[in-house]
Amino acid sequence: MPEESEDDQEPLPEFGLGEYWEKHYVKAKHDGEDTYEWLLTWQDIRSEVECQLSSGHDPEGCRLLHLGVGNSTLPEDMYEAGYTKQLCVDISSYVVDHMKARNENRPGIEWSVADITDMEALLPESNQFDIVFEKCTLDALFCHDSHALILSKTIKEAYRLTAVGGVFISISYHKPRDMMRWLKHPAFTWRVDHSELPAEPGGHLPEDRKGRYQANHLYVCHKDTYDDPERFRDAWARLLDRVQRQPDTDISDEEDEKKA
Repeated sequence: MPEESEDDQEPLPEFGLGEYWEKHYVKAKHDGEDTYEWLLTWQDIRSEVECQLSSGHDPEGCRLLHLGVGNSTLPEDMYEAGYTKQLCVDISSYVVDHMKARNENRPGIEWSVADITDMEALLPESNQFDIVFEKCTLDALFCHDSHALILSKTIKEAYRLTAVGGVFISISYHKPRDMMRWLKHPAFTWRVDHSELPAEPGGHLPEDRKGRYQANHLYVCHKDTYDDPERFRDAWARLLDRVQRQPDTDISDEEDEKKA
């Protein structure tokens, strides 16, 4: 059977747009959906994630930020595991209100509407979270028409808000060849570890055209050392200039080498 032409393929949903998700969550709730878990559950990833955390990351003492949390049960499952200081942000006011009401008996979880590409107004102080967590949020942003700009700005905010000694954790179905060019850009001095997660999900895992599960990937970015603000400001300015000029074009390995 011949492969489908580009004209025959259905366009991807507009996962990179805030308007899409507001409509999505309104419809999902109307259809009876209370929660939905992309990729893997906390039970699926807990062992691997906690192995990546330093011995100094006591759950009760950790301040944790979720980027693009949606209606995932990850915050409440982590709360029950002892992570009682959490801030969950999403661009959809509808889902934030829904999840805030659902978790009113978990006072340590705060909820806020925010554009994760720019959280300066909500969170002006840098280096304040021991763990910054995203699960499938960057995957959605890859679908944005200006994905290079949107991804760069989101990762910049994750880098800014991760405390020294803290980690940014990304759970993604994108392979290292797609993710590392962004996470390991010279603008960001953290150390990035990668491991593959089992394709036996409790959540919902993407399939290929033959119905086979695609592997998930865990990226842990360790902010081991203090970064000089002047160095970061200059490096970020160069990256921002590049992605503003070419917002829909991936950064190449050659560009990374020139800036390293």
